[in-house]
Amino acid sequence: SDPYIFKYKNLSSKDNFYLLVHSSNVLNFIMYDDSYGWTQAAQLNSGQYDVPTNKEIMVSATWSQADMSVRFYLNGEQISRREYDSSFPLIASGTENIEIGHSSVVVDEIRILDKVLSVDEIKENYKRSAPFSKNDILYSGDFSSGNSVSISLTTSLGQITDSATVSGNKISITSPDGYFVEHSILALINLQFNTPSSMTCRYGAEPNLYDQLPYSAGTGTSHSINLSVADPIEPVPVAIKCRDSLGQSDDYGFFRQYRILPELTIKYPKISRIWWGNNPQESEVSYLSKFDMVSFSKSAIIEPDVVRQIRQANPNEVVLLYQSAVGLQNYTSVPFRTLYDRINDNMRLQSSETATNYCLNYFFPQNIIYNVYSNAYTQAVAEHMEKDIFDRYHLFDGIWWDVTGPSLWFLRNPSTSLYATWCDFNLDGTDEDLNNNQTLLAAQNFWSQGIHNEMLATRQKLGQKVLTIGNGHSPNQSDYNGKLWEETFDYSTFSNYFNPSYQDGFFYWQEHSLTPRLNDNLFANNNLEGSLSFYKYHRFGMASSLIAGIYYNPQVLNQDKNWWWFDEYWVNPLTALPTIDRALGAGYLGQPVGPAYIDSNLVWRRDFRNGIVLVNNTAVSKTVNLFGQYREINGTQDHTINGGRTVESLQLAAYDGRVLLRSLCQSNPYQDVWCIGDVLPIIDIPRYQ
Repeated sequence: SDPYIFKYKNLSSKDNFYLLVHSSNVLNFIMYDDSYGWTQAAQLNSGQYDVPTNKEIMVSATWSQADMSVRFYLNGEQISRREYDSSFPLIASGTENIEIGHSSVVVDEIRILDKVLSVDEIKENYKRSAPFSKNDILYSGDFSSGNSVSISLTTSLGQITDSATVSGNKISITSPDGYFVEHSILALINLQFNTPSSMTCRYGAEPNLYDQLPYSAGTGTSHSINLSVADPIEPVPVAIKCRDSLGQSDDYGFFRQYRILPELTIKYPKISRIWWGNNPQESEVSYLSKFDMVSFSKSAIIEPDVVRQIRQANPNEVVLLYQSAVGLQNYTSVPFRTLYDRINDNMRLQSSETATNYCLNYFFPQNIIYNVYSNAYTQAVAEHMEKDIFDRYHLFDGIWWDVTGPSLWFLRNPSTSLYATWCDFNLDGTDEDLNNNQTLLAAQNFWSQGIHNEMLATRQKLGQKVLTIGNGHSPNQSDYNGKLWEETFDYSTFSNYFNPSYQDGFFYWQEHSLTPRLNDNLFANNNLEGSLSFYKYHRFGMASSLIAGIYYNPQVLNQDKNWWWFDEYWVNPLTALPTIDRALGAGYLGQPVGPAYIDSNLVWRRDFRNGIVLVNNTAVSKTVNLFGQYREINGTQDHTINGGRTVESLQLAAYDGRVLLRSLCQSNPYQDVWCIGDVLPIIDIPRYQ
């Protein structure tokens, strides 16, 4: 394809390296190994990133034979990575084997280095707007103002050393506190920052030299600027540089891209999906954009434009990205393993007696377990989430954390039900015997504290507004916007989850987790799909979620993807017909107008603006007096239940749920019954009585 920006050919091996733009304005970086042919070519980002026209961009590509990897960057952000597991294309000097430039592309500067720059070095190149010289060194260690940093060089003339004192940050952002900004009716972000002395500052949407930044941020020590939000789906970038009274400019400055969080509605039902496995496809955009919240596996960063299309179709949808709290998912099919670059085997959970005696995950052997009690590991994860994920991918609202509870189930041998490996959890040089109950409890406490520290470190990096969900029996509700109950809710756990004092239950988490609350019921339905028992059990799960005020997330046990869409999801509240029109049917029940309660028949009920929800969690059928006229949804999946009838009472089967719409009130004999269209008070009272 054409145009080629850069072409190199090894005249001896015939191996090729190409940087090109496809005719559809798509960037590609390709390595072609002549000995294996095109089937083994490492091709990065075909069909992923449109090249902006008539605009300066910085493209970087690195390839390393040492770790057999290829990485590709656009404007400082890693947009693709490929592990190259066969032979590696070779570079050799030669004549007439390099071509640079094309009539459609102006190449201002190209540098070919003899080393692989790190992701942080490439990002820093972009932020400074001036590439590193060969002798520049990026110090990436931890430091504070007042620290001394030394450098030592060995030369032919002997040892040369020098040191300098670290100065304070020249630009300190005071608001927003991180990468995320709450949705607002104002199409502005007010950014405030301080400088240590009176400085004159300039800013723009892209990194540039001080004199080239288009806007003034004034002179002084306190600065405030308003950033326009043209499209809340897209990130809002800002680059700042300042000069002191001597006219000396800050070479590095500040650059960040802010993510505008979606406008979360409090209308019901709230429906969500977990869409794991392979990266989302364009064919799935229409379906996945219907939900109020969706969670993707990490492979979703391969398809940023698909995620963008989902956001464009539903700007109010919460989009989360998966991350294990306890280790590395070592799936070779996922080319984005940037966490691997920040951690090492010394951080793994292991025995104190044998350095390489690692504790293995018996249930998922491809997942490598690290010691979350280690501050080095938790800080590495936090840095990974900041620098490798949210500083580079700006279409996600937060993190879906996996394995966040203190349970050490993954270390139990399933064949013996015993913990087979002794490991040093608190790094004191003594291994804990998990088969001893007292020692097990101590290890779980260490583990829980480590995960808590990991959550604190991540929020410190990303800001307090980042949205998070934790999967696991975490005792720290204040670490998350919500919990995911992974296929644990059923008839037997109902009473616990609906007990407001049970700290792992629906009501407790709805009361104590961070706002906005994203508690999510991942509900397993193993009945025969399409059968009456299947729809009955679905109604039980969905109605229970509605009464608890949480998201409903149906899931087939041990199956990542299905295309379920239920009659109760979107309904026209006037006709009672299911609809595919989001504006007409999404959130059709409206807001709750009172707390959940149990009637004299032991049936749970909750009233909403446009309807009511019932759940019978007993083993016998119940006759329910509705105290007014209500309408059934006029559905097709189980017309014996959702038949469109007007009812004043109904027979609610054992372990069943029901969603009903309020009367339209043309012939309602009850004067104290709310009707669709009435203006109702929103009563702020406890969620349970």
